[in-house]
Amino acid sequence: MSYKTKRSKQIVLVFVALPLVLVLVVFALIAIRQRLFEQKFLFYTNLQNAVGLSDQTPVLYKGFEIGRVSGFHLTETGIIKVEMKILKRYRTIMVANSVISRTTNPIMNKTTLEYLRGPKEEKPLADGAFIPSTDFATGRGIMQALGQAGSDPIGGILDNVGTLASELTGSPQDKGSLVQTMENIAKASEHAEALMESTTITLHEISKLMENLNEDNSANSGVLVRTIHSLAALTENLNQQMGTVSALLSSSQTLMQNYAHPDSLIVRMLDPSGETIMAPLKSILEALAANLEASHNLLQGFNAASPQIASLLGGLDDSLADAQRSLRLLSNHPLFNMGAQGTEYEPAMPLDRMGELPHAQ
Repeated sequence: MSYKTKRSKQIVLVFVALPLVLVLVVFALIAIRQRLFEQKFLFYTNLQNAVGLSDQTPVLYKGFEIGRVSGFHLTETGIIKVEMKILKRYRTIMVANSVISRTTNPIMNKTTLEYLRGPKEEKPLADGAFIPSTDFATGRGIMQALGQAGSDPIGGILDNVGTLASELTGSPQDKGSLVQTMENIAKASEHAEALMESTTITLHEISKLMENLNEDNSANSGVLVRTIHSLAALTENLNQQMGTVSALLSSSQTLMQNYAHPDSLIVRMLDPSGETIMAPLKSILEALAANLEASHNLLQGFNAASPQIASLLGGLDDSLADAQRSLRLLSNHPLFNMGAQGTEYEPAMPLDRMGELPHAQ
């Protein structure tokens, strides 16, 4: 028994057309993604080699893909000439004094081209213009003037390694700061080694000096040790002389104090105890003073009883008064350091009244 499918032709057409539509959609999406339908502008640059370079190598600006390499070829001078197609939307950023920074990752064998824009005030580049690359001195000079660097971290590390290697193996005129620092460290190490040798010699001399100082005071001890021992002996003698001088000064001070009062000194010399001469002499002077006072009283009585002998008593009274004053002065003299306290003599009849005495009949 046979079966016949209705509309089989239509079903076959659907199965054939559907994959074709899907293929066309995929191609359209790829074309849109690859910006195949967007207008592009052609620019050129030069590279030293084509390592890691392909027809699909992107051209980046601040991490954005602004175009791709459309082709490259080797020129007669051995330089790789690269064609770059930049999308229309990024056409306005293509200005003069710009540079292409090339970084190559040897591990992945991949090259990255990054566009570094020049100052904004520069005029736009014409279609088909040439942009220098950092593979040559002109491009490196522009990049240094711009003060910019590529955004690829791995490429930056590799560039730094390459720069370091070139500095280590380059000529003395092209030495970088690292090589100069290493040379300075080497020179400093040489100076430090020389300083250590000089320090070792100095320490050896100091050790010899200390050994010489620790020896006994013998003929082989050296001039310095003998000088130190002599200085110690001289200091000891000087201390003894200072003690003697101090004792002499103390005795001189005592002697000067004694001679400051010569009367007291004479009294101590004549009678140190004060009982042999000074005490009896004081008693005698006191007794004489008492006798003179009694005689004075007696004469006053005679003067009152007998006016006729007033003139005689007046003369005697003056003599007694002079004697009393002399004894009092002698008693109070500093030589004896003591004296009788005599009474003031007052004559009963002053001399100016002698003319008033009655005349004897």
